Amino acid sequence: MDSSPLRYQVAIVGGGLAGLATAILLGKKGYKVALF
Repeated sequence: MDSSPLRYQVAIVGGGLAGLATAILLGKKGYKVALF
């Protein structure tokens, strides 16, 4: 069994300033982020 921490996947639609800032923040918290 894998004992690594649970990793979430998030899709962010919009690459403006708010979208990029959100992607950076979530990435630092361990989320896998995809920008569209």
